[in-house]
Amino acid sequence: MMRKHDRDHPPGESKVYTPWGYGDLLEKNYSKAIVKFTWGGTGYIESSSISYSIPIQVKLFSKDRKILTFDWNISHDFFLLFTQLKKQLSISAGTYIKLIHPMGSIREILGSDTPYSLKLKRNAKFVALLRQNIFWNENKKASNIEISNNGLTALKKTEDEFETALANITLTSGSYYWEIKVDLLVDDDDIFIGVADGNIPLSGHPPDLGMFWGFRCSGGKKFRPDSGIEDYGETAGNGDVVGVRLEYIGDNGSISFLRNGKDYGVAYTNVPTNVFPAVSMFYQRTQVTLICKN
Repeated sequence: MMRKHDRDHPPGESKVYTPWGYGDLLEKNYSKAIVKFTWGGTGYIESSSISYSIPIQVKLFSKDRKILTFDWNISHDFFLLFTQLKKQLSISAGTYIKLIHPMGSIREILGSDTPYSLKLKRNAKFVALLRQNIFWNENKKASNIEISNNGLTALKKTEDEFETALANITLTSGSYYWEIKVDLLVDDDDIFIGVADGNIPLSGHPPDLGMFWGFRCSGGKKFRPDSGIEDYGETAGNGDVVGVRLEYIGDNGSISFLRNGKDYGVAYTNVPTNVFPAVSMFYQRTQVTLICKN
């Protein structure tokens, strides 16, 4: 019988990682160990070849690309990893982190997962995707627009003037996509959807303000600051979903619009940075809702 004696063995730990895979540690002394492997075999191996943790790399794709390395106990779940990532990256409470393991097949990492349950190899590489939760900004809307549904729904209360609401996210670099459902379109020339400068007047006809790049639901038209309303797509009515895609190469943004998944192609290029998702409505009871997508 092998004598159990290991000052480096964490108390209560029986799961181990070895060059031959994961297993349960049955016995161990200074030189030898008996491991029952998850693939079915049991063997004597050098004690120095077993470990209770593995290095994990997390690569962040953002404006400032980073690679973070963690020495992670193979039996510990990843809930704490998400917490540590938020702390090290100074991520705000409204930002969602999605971890992807792209080796072999792409798999999303859950907080309840462990290296042992996933059978991860040493130096496993995760990709961290950050998504900021989008909602209408109570401090960036006209007075006759009412926000509800946890910031997702915007309702026009009167029909005195076109009035605008901006979302909470500043669009600066990379690729963005969001969707807006038309809950109620009251009449033609009613809803404008797109992006706007943060200093845009919150009252006024969007094509006349010189700070809005958008899609008019009536007739599926497009418009931008330096041109009139132009033909582009198809009408978006009650129940339709308008998608907005904005992609930056350097400081040059290209904006496209979709209706119920149908992409009408690039509407405009040269969209500047530091714009916001925007909606403008005229008639009373007109309502739209942001659709959050992971």
